[in-house]
Amino acid sequence: FCPENTLESIARAVELGAWMVELDVRQAKDGTLVIFHDEELGRMTGADGTVLASDWKALAKLKVEGWFKIPRLDDVLVQLREKAWINIEIKRADAARVAETLKRHAMTDQVVVSSFDWDVISALEAADPAIARALLTEEKQNPAAALAKHKASGWFPRADLVDAEVVAQVHSAGGYLMTWTVDDPDAMRSLTALGVDGICSNDVETLVKTLA
Repeated sequence: FCPENTLESIARAVELGAWMVELDVRQAKDGTLVIFHDEELGRMTGADGTVLASDWKALAKLKVEGWFKIPRLDDVLVQLREKAWINIEIKRADAARVAETLKRHAMTDQVVVSSFDWDVISALEAADPAIARALLTEEKQNPAAALAKHKASGWFPRADLVDAEVVAQVHSAGGYLMTWTVDDPDAMRSLTALGVDGICSNDVETLVKTLA
């Protein structure tokens, strides 16, 4: 077992056959981009405070679930170079800083950057239009209009929002659809039958076996 957003869990996912790894990016007080889901540090580290109010020196001393280190985006990019696609979900970070980091590692063509904050995706397009962009959503709405407005090609809805009509709308707009978070094999098969382009799961082993 390896907790979320750690180098160990990412390595294990690739080992199990994941062709894409999803991770969450937040910006620390000093601008460092770190891989961490929550704004609050408590659930994963037991520490008080937030990512945004902490600098990297302090975050580097914390242990996720008592053992694992919090990685930086730089660390993950080095780890995954030419090994797997990366879905970088921006939780709270400057889009231009994310773009600069990807360019510095020469990995703009190995990632898709997604966010629930669609203004961030628009800002990323302004920073570097070559980086693939996707819109995360928990609401049923017109994907074609949203993709056009924010100049994105990926539509990433919650699994219960996916049906044949939505898949068709995304594909007709020239986009691709990846859904989340699906751990049940029957649901994986149903979504695949609808024509989704990707499924995000906590259970990589089951997903790979089910779709083999």
